[in-house]
Amino acid sequence: MASQVVPDTTGWNGSSRVFAALDRYLWQLTYKWACYRHSDKPKPWIVNRYFGRYNKSRQDRWVFGDRDSGAYLPKFAWTTIVRHQLVRGQASPDDPTQGDYWATRRRKRKPLLDPSTLRLLHNQHGRRTRRAAASREGCQSAADDQKVRQGDLTPCHS
Repeated sequence: MASQVVPDTTGWNGSSRVFAALDRYLWQLTYKWACYRHSDKPKPWIVNRYFGRYNKSRQDRWVFGDRDSGAYLPKFAWTTIVRHQLVRGQASPDDPTQGDYWATRRRKRKPLLDPSTLRLLHNQHGRRTRRAAASREGCQSAADDQKVRQGDLTPCHS
């Protein structure tokens, strides 16, 4: 259940008060669901079964999750609130005299890809791996197939 709800809640934005209210409401819903699901079990059993310290970086033992898979429902309060810098009054990206202003803004922005992915793309020179190429194009020879099974991810078309 947690894996179905998480993608819907990751893009939400708001203040910490709103997040605390949402966390409280979500806790009530999950606790009520657990009590309904196990109506014959005592409350401490339900709490021990569904709530615990699933996120190791947090000291919160009231996180709803699954002990077997380790999946858990992140709390809204854990979302970092990112404040965005406003664009200067008359600034326009089309104005050539304001090129420095826009270049400075772009440098401050977080890159779209993480450093490890950027390094991998740089090392591959934009080429796909053997495994990706083999699965999409069917360019597998017996030697390529053997390398893919051994985990060799070097470019297929050198």
